[in-house]
Amino acid sequence: MEALMNFMERHLVPIASKVGSQRHLVAIRDGFIAMIPVTMVGAFGSLIKNLPLKPYQDMLANTTVGQQISALGGDLWWGSLAMMSLFLAVSVAYSLAKSYEANGLQA
Repeated sequence: MEALMNFMERHLVPIASKVGSQRHLVAIRDGFIAMIPVTMVGAFGSLIKNLPLKPYQDMLANTTVGQQISALGGDLWWGSLAMMSLFLAVSVAYSLAKSYEANGLQA
């Protein structure tokens, strides 16, 4: 096991550090990290709308409050996961502009 660790430290770590310090890849990484809260909101919205319990699904379908809760879950999903590609493009552009020490909001 120690031989494997030494091999990795000698050969793979220098390559990984060069790749990890590349400006564009760091911007993509930071963009995805910034998307974690949006992903969590979308996941909760999807869970609210699609919880696989028969009594819960009946309540969503047959009551006014249930239909409002279902609509809320759908709205959360559409506002987060469905729009994720747009948020990601803005987030990556912002991170890349910041790495060039430019105004991130103009990116």
